[in-house]
Parts: sequence; C-alpha cells; structure tokens
Amino acid sequence: MRALVRGFVRSAGFLPVWLMRLLAVSVVLPIAIPFTGKNFRGIMANMGRMDSGGSGARRLLNSWAVYKNYSYYLIDLLYLSHGSSRAREYRTTVTGGENLYQALNQGRGVVLLTSHLGNWEMGGEAIGATGRKIHLVYAPDSSAIFEQQRNRLRDGTHVVGVPLKPGDLISLKLYRLLEQGELVALQGDRLQFDRGISVSFFGSPATFPQGAVRLAQLSGSPVVPIFIPLKGYKTYEIIIEAPLIMDPDKPVKDNLAKLLAVFERRIGQYKTQWYMFMPFWDSDQERPNR
Repeated sequence: MRALVRGFVRSAGFLPVWLMRLLAVSVVLPIAIPFTGKNFRGIMANMGRMDSGGSGARRLLNSWAVYKNYSYYLIDLLYLSHGSSRAREYRTTVTGGENLYQALNQGRGVVLLTSHLGNWEMGGEAIGATGRKIHLVYAPDSSAIFEQQRNRLRDGTHVVGVPLKPGDLISLKLYRLLEQGELVALQGDRLQFDRGISVSFFGSPATFPQGAVRLAQLSGSPVVPIFIPLKGYKTYEIIIEAPLIMDPDKPVKDNLAKLLAVFERRIGQYKTQWYMFMPFWDSDQERPNR
C-alpha cells in the first residue's frame, strides 16, 4: 500500500490532472470502495440525515460522488505540490470578500472557521491578499507522504501550519495571535482533543468542537465561516460568510447554533464535497451493549 501511495504521489508530478481523474474514477475507486465499506456506510448514514426524504438510490449515488470528489481533491493537492507555478493553471473566484475586510477592521484578529468541505488549501493565496498570514490549525495526516506534500504546497504561501499535538497549549498561542490582529483558521466539524458539545444539526443531535467559540468569546474576535468548494475542472469558489460575534455572556451552545446555521446551509448545498467518512450524528455512532 505504501508503494502504491508513493507511486501516486510521483505520478502527480508528470501526469495531467484530467488523466489522473479518469484513472481515479475508472480504476482506483472501483477497487477502493469495496475495501472501505465501513467508510462508505458512514457516508450513506450521513446522506440519510442530510437528505431524509431522498431514496436509497440517491443516497448511494451521492455517497459515490463523495469518493469521486475526494479523489479530485487529493489529485489537485498533489498536483499543486509539485511546483508553485502550477497554481496559475487554476481559477478561483471570491464571493463575500468584503466580509473578511469588515471583520479585520474590528481590529481584534479573525477566527476563520471552515469544515471538511472542498479544498481549504486553495484559499491561502487569495486570503493572503489581506497582507496577513493565515495560521491554520490542523491534525497531521496519518500518511507521512501526504503530510510532506501538503507542507510543500504551503511553502511559499501565506499559510502557516499549526499542528495539533496532545499536551500543547495551543489555545494560548492562538489567543496571542488574535491579539496581534492575525487570522486563525480552524475546522469546526471534527473533534480533535476537544470533548465537544451536542447541538441540533439537520434536525438531529450531533457533536461539534467548542474550541473556536470559546476562543472567540475570550478574545472578542469575530468568527468568519469560509468554504472553498470545487466548481469545475481546476476551478474553485472561495465563499466568505458575514462575520459573527460570539456573545461571551451566552452559553457556548447558543453561540455554536448561530455558526451551525451557516454550516447547515453550505454543507447541505455541497453535501457531496463534505468529506466526513464516518457516521457523524450522535445516534448513528451509538452501538447496543453486548
């Protein structure tokens, strides 16, 4: 498997994107899906929550589309990691850019909150036009090869990776960055060293991390939700939502609900680009006692 991954990474250095996409859909996915049945069933369960009135056939097709779009995401990431000049082949449009400047004008730094939707790496250069670096909090990839390529892609951009590690006082570091007026980016749909809190999402309880809300409450920084979906061949849209203030006098759950209203709208719009390969809702994760 490791040799296969290395071969895939090397091939991204010389194969065109269209050919890698064709190989992914016609060869790799028909092999990968049967070997990752647990993940596919997790996606199917999530599709059922987001599209409760949809047929089983539609959930099946949408779940397959998640795999397809995820393969496109990996192909773009690896292709771009083989040289900064390749970024000129891609087209990005920005929707809501004024929202980011509005948030920055408040002078308290900005918490950029995204999800596992689309391709965050495409936003670094465009958002970096503000003149500030983006301090991106992330969980290191389990594959050292992919992690290396992702870091190569970020080199020379405005993105500074902040890896999550057990025992690190990362909250204090992020707070200081916000005090300096910097941009701090977090993903708000997966627990990483965060006990989380259960909130209604698409009408059913699901557990979300609370770190971004607490950080914003403490620092007074606005939270700006941002999503970067794939819109076509080598084409992405950077969607920057209006800034939201987290009221320090209200419970975390109430503030989080405001953010999740935005998440629900965008994830529902781009459900086949939400790369959540496990059952996400609380009751879908429960198992009967044996």
